[in-house]
Amino acid sequence: MSQQANVTQIDAIKHFRSVLVQYQAQMRDACELLNYEGGRGVDWVDVDRSSYWPAEVRRLEEALGAAKNALEQCNLRAYGDERASCIDEKKAVTRINSRLNLAREKVKQTRSWKMRIQRDGDEFQTRIVQVTDYADADLPKAIAALDRMIAALEQYAARSETPPASATASGVKSPPSGEGAGDSA
Repeated sequence: MSQQANVTQIDAIKHFRSVLVQYQAQMRDACELLNYEGGRGVDWVDVDRSSYWPAEVRRLEEALGAAKNALEQCNLRAYGDERASCIDEKKAVTRINSRLNLAREKVKQTRSWKMRIQRDGDEFQTRIVQVTDYADADLPKAIAALDRMIAALEQYAARSETPPASATASGVKSPPSGEGAGDSA
């Protein structure tokens, strides 16, 4: 049993093909952008923060030493029988000490983030490669299949539009509609 295709608009398939080509280009661009942006995030933790927080710890340790020296100098000063209150120096030591503790905590967090982001970055790269492979391999196959379908349908449409050459060459005319074999006078 033969099946007939009832294709009424080859242009719709052509339009779908052109949209698919645009989709392929947009998918490639999106993968490239995601790959770049993902790499920036990994670099920020892996390079920038990994060097920033240890340097901040060193800077704050030096500042804390200086603040403790200033507090000690203040405590040694005496005005008559009264000692100086050294409130500002005490506040500075407390403030710098809390910042130093925060910076040390950030160093620990950065180490754990670094391991996690590298693992998650590798997984992300695997997924992006899969999507890129789809855009580079599967979509071109689909576009080529659509090209073959369009060519076949155009050939089919061209054959069905032109009458067979043997019927017009032999002089046999098909009866006009309404006249048939049963209409004899």
